[in-house]
Order: sequence, then C-alpha cells, then structure tokens
Amino acid sequence: MLTLRCDIGDIDKVANVLMDKTVYPFTIEDGPKVFPIWRVLSDKNTYTLMPDNNTVAIFLPECRTIYDFHFNALKPSRGQTAIDSAKSVISYMFNRTRCTVLYSIVPVIYSHVIRFYSNVDMKNRGFARSRFLKNGKLHPQIIFSLTKEK
Repeated sequence: MLTLRCDIGDIDKVANVLMDKTVYPFTIEDGPKVFPIWRVLSDKNTYTLMPDNNTVAIFLPECRTIYDFHFNALKPSRGQTAIDSAKSVISYMFNRTRCTVLYSIVPVIYSHVIRFYSNVDMKNRGFARSRFLKNGKLHPQIIFSLTKEK
C-alpha cells in the first residue's frame, strides 16, 4: 500500500477527510470548534500520512521515539480497509522513522474507535479519568499503546 506523507500543499485533501461531518465530531471535545490542519501539516516533526484519499493518519511527537496516533477514515474506507490502512501507516512509522511507541487516548463513549484500535493490535493500558468533555459531561478515556517489536 502506497502511503503519502502530506505537507501544507495537501491541505485540501487532508481537510476533506478531517472536516467531513462523519469524522469531525469525533475529533474534538466541547469548546472552540477549530482544528488547526495547517499547523499540523507545517510541523516537520508531525507525520500526516494518507494511505488513500479517504484516510488520514496523524502522528504527533511526544518525543523523538513516541508518537500520539490519530486515525480518521471516510465511510468508503472503513472496516477492514481502515484496519489494513492503519497497519500500513503503523508499519511506516516503525520502519521509516525513529518511532518505537505509539499511543492513542480514546473516550469511552466512542466504542467504534475502541474496537478499531483493538483491531490494529494496540493494547489497552488503562484509564484516564474524566478527561474528555463532550455534550457538557466529562468522560473517562482508555489509553492504548503499541510498541515496536525488535
């Protein structure tokens, strides 16, 4: 699977996925409804990857080897296609960068996202209590991670 590393020139393609009405509501909590796509795409340390025109994976650096992993897919690329695409971008990060650990923090109210991260072999590492504000209520989050195998 060919994976494109995006930059600021790809802002329209990335925005097409991230701002879609079936994706965007799950990427933000209550508060200002702004997602700084241009800032993510301008950061040379952040990896924004598109395995196809319907999926965007964002890897935000915690440090040189640990990244916060976000995966977003439009309806045509969900299900097994999304799982295969996610495994492809995970492989990209583990084999083409210094990344050794990926993590994702998922609100418990998003059961479809919890299933997704479990299906891409990320492990449930525990809970963060009442950290995600949605619809005026604080929700706990599940912490997932995946470590590069030697």
